[in-house]
Amino acid sequence: MPRLPEAYDPRMRRRRPRPTFLTPPDRGWFPFDATVSLIVSEVVRRGLEVPGLSVDLDVYGTGEDRAARVSRISGEDFFIQLSRAVGHVPGSSRLNALCAASQIGIPRATISVYEDLSGPSYWRYVGSDWARDRDGFFRGFRVNSRLHGEPRTYLRYVACCSCGRAAYPHIRHRHLGAASDLLVHDDDLGREYELGPGDPRELRVADVLAEFDRYLRDVVLPLVSGAPVSESPRDFLADPPDDPVPDPLPGIGPLYCLVSGDRVEALQTAERDGVDAVAPAERYGAGQGLRLVTLGASYDGSFPRVAYQGMVWCGSILEGADLDKLGFPSRVGYASHSERFPVSVRLTRANDVYVADDAEYDRARLQIASAMIPTVRSFTDEQIGEMHRAVARTLVPLSRYRGGYTRPIVLAARELDLDEIGELPSAARSAPARRAEGRR
Repeated sequence: MPRLPEAYDPRMRRRRPRPTFLTPPDRGWFPFDATVSLIVSEVVRRGLEVPGLSVDLDVYGTGEDRAARVSRISGEDFFIQLSRAVGHVPGSSRLNALCAASQIGIPRATISVYEDLSGPSYWRYVGSDWARDRDGFFRGFRVNSRLHGEPRTYLRYVACCSCGRAAYPHIRHRHLGAASDLLVHDDDLGREYELGPGDPRELRVADVLAEFDRYLRDVVLPLVSGAPVSESPRDFLADPPDDPVPDPLPGIGPLYCLVSGDRVEALQTAERDGVDAVAPAERYGAGQGLRLVTLGASYDGSFPRVAYQGMVWCGSILEGADLDKLGFPSRVGYASHSERFPVSVRLTRANDVYVADDAEYDRARLQIASAMIPTVRSFTDEQIGEMHRAVARTLVPLSRYRGGYTRPIVLAARELDLDEIGELPSAARSAPARRAEGRR
C-alpha cells in the first residue's frame, strides 16, 4: 500500500481568499446596460434572494485567481443571461470580466449581443400559444427548426448594415468593428421558417434594443426594487462550513486521481518553496475535468444536475497496487492528448464531493446492446448518453454514502485543495525533468 502522509506541511493548508465579485458596468454599448446594472445591484442588496425570481451565482477561475458574478436572473416571463466580457477582472491578468448582459428574453422575443459588435441576433416568437411554448423558446437552441421538423414558433433575424440598400437591396453586409443598424429576417438557406403574412422583413436595431430596455426598466426593475431588503442579507460569497469526511469511507480505499505534468510542477514548487512561490491561479491541488454526463446528453430529471459539472475523478488504490501504474478510475473512459500522472488524495472536507457506482455504466451498456439489431454495430449518441445517465442516477453526496456500490468512484465537483494531495509517486516526480528534456 502506498505511504500516505499522516500530516501535511502547514504551508499547504490555507483557505483561498474570496473571489472578486463583478457587477455589470452602469454604461455600455447597449441602452439596456444601465438598467441591467441597476437590476443586478438591487438583487445583490437582497443577498440574491428575490421572491419569484431565480438568481444564479457563478464562480470561475482557479486557485486564488477567481471571480464571481450573477450569471442569470430569470422570472416567469423574462430572463437575463450575463456572460458578455467587459475588460479584465481587477487584479487578474488572465480572467475576463464576464458580467454584462449577453442574452435577454422578454415576452415573445429574445436577443443576443456580443462584445465585438458582431450582432445582435434576434428571435421573434410567432407561435400560437405563448404559455405552452415559453420555456422552449427561452431555453431551447432555436436552431434550424424547419430542418428538424419542429413547429414554426419563431423567426430569426440577423444584423445587417443599411448603407447601399437602395442600390443593392439583395446584398447583406456588416462592417467589421461597427454596430449594425438593421435586423433582417434570415431563413438560413431554408433551414429556418420563412416570413408569414404581416411578419416584418426588417427591424431597426435601435427600436428593438429600446423595446428590451423598456421592459427591463418598467417591469423587471420595479419587481426587484420592490422586494423587501433583509436587515442581514445572506453573505452569498462566504464559504460554507466544512462537511466532515466519513472515516472510514465504506467500501472505498485510499484515493488517487490523475493530474497533468503542469500540475505536477506546480505541486512540487508549492511543496518545496511554499504556496506563495506558485502563481495565484496555480494554488490548488487538482482541477475539475470530465463531466459525469456530457452536455449533449439530455436531462430526464432522474439524476442531480451537478452531474453536468466538471469533476475531479478519484478511484481507490487497491491492496498491492502500484500507484505509478494506475490509470483513469472509471470505465466511462478518458481522452487526453497530454500525459497524466496518478497522485494520492486525502480529502479534508466532503463539500461538493459525491460517490457514484461506475458499474452501472457496464450494466446499461449490456442492456442497450442486447436490445440492438445484430447488424447495428455502433451506439447512438442518445444511447451513450443513457449509459452516462445510468451512472449519474447513483450519485450521492459523500457524507451520505453508506456503502453497497459494486465499483464506487469518488467525484469532486470542485477543485481539490493543495493540502488534499498526498504522495507524488516516482513517475510524477520525474515528469518535469522528462518534459524539459522533451522541449530541448
